[in-house]
Formats: sequence, structure tokens, C-alpha cells
Amino acid sequence: EREKLRLSKEKELNAIVEQKRKRELELTGKLKLIKVNLQEQEKQKLEVQRQFKYQLEAIKKVKDEDKQ
Repeated sequence: EREKLRLSKEKELNAIVEQKRKRELELTGKLKLIKVNLQEQEKQKLEVQRQFKYQLEAIKKVKDEDKQ
């Protein structure tokens, strides 16, 4: 009877450990996805900043030409 109880507890603990392992893998996957998304957003932000700077320089150039 004791052996059955021990085996039952062991089985229960193994199930909990397996569940936690699966959850950890799931969260790790989500974290990687978030990191990739953040990197992509950073690339887009830098591109927008670059375009903005380019447009600003073009506007300044036009204004300078108008003054002359």
C-alpha cells in the first residue's frame, strides 16, 4: 500500500514537472518571438528616423534656395 502511494506521488510529481517544462518551453518561445518583434520595430524606427532626417534636409535645402 505504501509503495502504491509512493508511486502515485512520484507519478503526480513527474506530471507536474513535465507540465512546468512544457510551460517553460512555451514561454521561451514567446520570449524569442517578442525579441524578434522588438528588433523588427527597432529597424523600422531607425528607417523612419533616417527618412525623416532626409526629408528635413531636403526642406532646409529648398528653403535655402528660396532665400537666394
